[in-house]
This record gives sequence, C-alpha cells and structure tokens, in this order.
Amino acid sequence: MKCDDIQELILTDYSDKELSLAQEKEIAQHLSQCAVCREFAKACQQETMTPFENLTNLPVPEEIWPVVKNRLEQENQSREGKKNTLFDDVAYGLGNIVGLFRPVFFPFAMSVILLGIFVMVKTGGMSSSTAKIDQDEAVSYLVSLTSDETDEGDDYGAYIEAYFL
Repeated sequence: MKCDDIQELILTDYSDKELSLAQEKEIAQHLSQCAVCREFAKACQQETMTPFENLTNLPVPEEIWPVVKNRLEQENQSREGKKNTLFDDVAYGLGNIVGLFRPVFFPFAMSVILLGIFVMVKTGGMSSSTAKIDQDEAVSYLVSLTSDETDEGDDYGAYIEAYFL
C-alpha cells in the first residue's frame, strides 16, 4: 500500500481498531519500514485518542434517561410504521439535488423569465397584423370550400395517371 492509503486507514479504522488481522499486519509492517507514517501514527494517537483516555464519566440526571428512551422508541416506531417506496427514495434524492442548487435556482429562473420577456418585446410577439393575415387566409379558404364554383378542369385522376406514366 502507498503511504496515503496507510495514513487514511490510520485516521479511520486503525485508531478505532476496526481493521482485519491482515490489514493490521500490513500496517504494522509498513510502520516498521516507513518513518513518515510512523510519526503520523504517533501524532494521530496523541491528537485524537490520548485526550479522551483520561475523561471521567459524569453522572447523568435520572430525568434525562426516560426522555431519551421515549424519543428513541418513537423514532423506531415511526421507522417501522413507514415503508419506504421507490418513490420516497427518488423524492429524497431529488430533494437533496435541488437543495444543492437552491442558491442558484432563483437567479437562474429570474434570468430565464427576463430573457423571455426581452425576446417577446424585441420580436413583437404575436402582433395583431400577423394574426389578421392568418385569419384572412383561413376565412378565404373556408369560403372557397363552401362556394359552388368548382374548377371543372381539375381532374385529379388525370393528374395521377400522368404522374405514373
């Protein structure tokens, strides 16, 4: 293992004595060979473990234990009563993602709204002249459908025959 990996293990699992026997042997072998990691382990022991070895246990008032016990029981009951569905997990994940971008969301949304307003103002949006032209075309088309005048010269069958010949 590299020194970085050893130092990471020293900070986490080695100090808590949660390593497997093989990992403990590997770290012990590395510490016997590497002076830098040996000093790191010594400093880690002095800074993180030694201050807590001499602490005394203070008595906890009797009123606190029943309150803590009740809260723990309530939390356990609420967890048991509530089944997590896939939707709950996805909603929780999306909530975390949205929560990350919340400070950015409002300025971004405002800039999109302002950009939309700017584009509508500059292009004129749907102006009344454009709407009138479209309306006139639609009316003339409907009038042509209802008129009795037909072009007898338009024979669609002849057009199809001419196309394939």
